[in-house]
Amino acid sequence: MNRLKSFTGKGVASLALASILAGACLLGPLAAPVAAQELLAPLDLGPLDLGQQGLDPQALDQSSTTPLNPEPAPQDEVSIGTGATLRGLDKINGDTLDVTVPSGSAVMVGKLSVTMWECRYPEGNEAGDAFAFMTITEPAKSADPIFSGWMIASSPGLNPLDHFRYDIWVLSCTTS
Repeated sequence: MNRLKSFTGKGVASLALASILAGACLLGPLAAPVAAQELLAPLDLGPLDLGQQGLDPQALDQSSTTPLNPEPAPQDEVSIGTGATLRGLDKINGDTLDVTVPSGSAVMVGKLSVTMWECRYPEGNEAGDAFAFMTITEPAKSADPIFSGWMIASSPGLNPLDHFRYDIWVLSCTTS
């Protein structure tokens, strides 16, 4: 029993010494840059005197609570179209399909069902930037929508459909 105890004690001591030496060898190169750095004393900047800069501290306090633009930005007038022209891309086959969808109607683009609820465009510019609210589902997998929201013709990547096979985006609103 004593032989086992002394053997175990030596083994643990040897193992501990070996791990300390290994750690010192591995961490030694990392500690060298830290030891080579100089300690810098913090700078004493003193109090900030705004009077020398021509600034009034009281005026700064009052202006910080005043809104920069208290009036809301003017909104562009929009018209509501009767439908939208959409483009679908099958990313596997490379096929594209342009479809015109009346508001409130659904159309199949590949295996996706696209319901177009409303399309808006700048007033007096039917060919202008279209905003379409639509819901897209994949009926073969689930009735839950895989996309529901506004798509913007000029920025299709702003709120895109995230699907492994299909891309769908708005081209324009229809007016008749």
